[in-house]
Amino acid sequence: MIQFFRAILTSKIGAAVALTLLVILGFAFVLGDVTGMSGAGQVGDNVIAKVGSRDITMQDVRQRVQIEYRRAQQQNPQLTMDQFLAGDTLDALINQTVELYALEQYARAQGIGIDRESIDAEIARTPGFAGVSGSFDQEIMRQALQQQGMSVDQYRANLVNASIVRQLVAAYGTLRDAPRGLVVPYASLLMERRVGDATFVPASRFAPTANPTPQQLQAFYTAQRQRYLLPERRVVRYAVIDQSHVPAVAPPTAAQIAEAYRAASAEFAARETRRFNQVIVETRAAADRIAAAARAGQSLDAAARAAGLSAARIDAANKESFAASTSAAVADTAFAAAQGGIVGPLPVPLGFVVLHVESATSIPQRTLADVTPLLTQRLNEQHQQEAMVDLFNNVQDALNGGASVAEIATDKHLTLVETPAILANGQSLANPAYRWEARLNPLLSAAFQMHQGDAAQLVTIEDGRVFAAVDVPTTIAAAPPPLAEIAARVTADWKQAEGAKRARDVARRILANVERGQSMSAASTAAGNSLSVQQITARRIDTVIAPGRVPPEVALLFAMDGGTVRTLEMPGGSGWMVIKLARIEPGDASGDQQVITGVGREFVQALGADYVQILVNAARAQFPVNINREAVRTLREQLLGRGGN
Repeated sequence: MIQFFRAILTSKIGAAVALTLLVILGFAFVLGDVTGMSGAGQVGDNVIAKVGSRDITMQDVRQRVQIEYRRAQQQNPQLTMDQFLAGDTLDALINQTVELYALEQYARAQGIGIDRESIDAEIARTPGFAGVSGSFDQEIMRQALQQQGMSVDQYRANLVNASIVRQLVAAYGTLRDAPRGLVVPYASLLMERRVGDATFVPASRFAPTANPTPQQLQAFYTAQRQRYLLPERRVVRYAVIDQSHVPAVAPPTAAQIAEAYRAASAEFAARETRRFNQVIVETRAAADRIAAAARAGQSLDAAARAAGLSAARIDAANKESFAASTSAAVADTAFAAAQGGIVGPLPVPLGFVVLHVESATSIPQRTLADVTPLLTQRLNEQHQQEAMVDLFNNVQDALNGGASVAEIATDKHLTLVETPAILANGQSLANPAYRWEARLNPLLSAAFQMHQGDAAQLVTIEDGRVFAAVDVPTTIAAAPPPLAEIAARVTADWKQAEGAKRARDVARRILANVERGQSMSAASTAAGNSLSVQQITARRIDTVIAPGRVPPEVALLFAMDGGTVRTLEMPGGSGWMVIKLARIEPGDASGDQQVITGVGREFVQALGADYVQILVNAARAQFPVNINREAVRTLREQLLGRGGN
């Protein structure tokens, strides 16, 4: 319950449940085939961990790390593997995997399972496996899984395991209600009000009027070097090359157009496209029933719904594309059927397909004369692109031969640009009016990975269309400016710092006087602070609704005991505040249904997270975990490029 209440105060309720369920869903795409894992025994060199009878191999975890790393790089393209694995990232991923394996075995031990038809339906509904028609495409699924290094059988087994675990934890992670008698006391704590007396001791009022001695100024500047540190800056020199720099190309000849027509003869040949409505069924018997109902006059949509399934439309498919998503035999049969006919059931990888031929459209052959304008445009674009590739290769060869950016610009009649000293974000501290072009960000990123004196590089700005030669003639290391250049600023900072020290001493005298029994007003006056005493008050719920905007003195009120006095340094060295918690007014939320409902909703989410954790603990107890720490260290070294394969 302590964790629950802390969660309420930080608006993080439910995160554990959400994380658990997301991890379960995510593992359906990354784990290896658990059906082929070895039995119990000692943890081998290639095994990261053993959970009950399951092994988690180094390859399993390596694949998981790579996928999560690529996902993180989408948010931060500059992220390195060293940065990604900093801290306990690898251990956390291993622990997530361990918990999933334990939960999967625990769920199976309780008799939880799932039928093949439900898994097939889930696969068919996966948006990432849809073709251009919007319906499931077997080839797209195969390619997507191949990119993850998985087979269809592995993927199916992973979905089974994820579904089994989801069935186990979902009910606990989505509890509906919490007893009112349990919720109201916690809701009332949020309605608690605190009242305090406070006085501010400003640093400016106690700051010295005289300037520091040169020795004092130098000592302060030396101690505060980080405050004045200027980031590394670089002068970037570049020349952009785009289509305007490509020499003019001759128009295509009649012979070239004729050859292009012959090469694309299949594209311009007479063909037929068809629109189908289809339903994929796991068993032949169920497919026969749907086909019979459709042939008897019922629509395929209605026949599929009666079987608890749904039909999907395939628009403007030609025979070749349809065969690629099903099979040559299915395509032959489907394109031989008459318009309006029912085809099937026919075997496909996920079961049996029943098709309704909704329409058939014949497209006549297009002659050379018909497509000459189209082919002329294509050849022009092709020749332009080839010329751009030749230019790119020519510039790259020149750079490889030691040519500078300036020499490339002169040779190719390009505009040479040299920036002022700029930061990694393109800003210039010396020239605030300078603006970096956002479209050249790839060039800027490359420049800040180079070093002064490195050979020039060729950087792609827009794939196949725009690139640039770039080098870095000057690098200015991160350092504070000379004291003489910022003496006025450092002097002002010194005065404020000295004023803050004196204000702190005054605040401490006020605190001591209040603790001896003086009123806040009398203690403040006696300590030489003439500012009046102010009353501050707030409810605890106010600090929860906007935690990032709560004044520090209000936040301190809720960290104090009644009747106590505290000093508080204010942001930016502006001064000190002395605060006394005068009284605590208990809250009563019994009449505020909105607050009760909100706290109750978060309460059940927190309970759900606790219950899920209890399940995880029970699963780990029944299916013990053995982690090979040496294998973990080896994998970390491999991922960081410091170990073997």
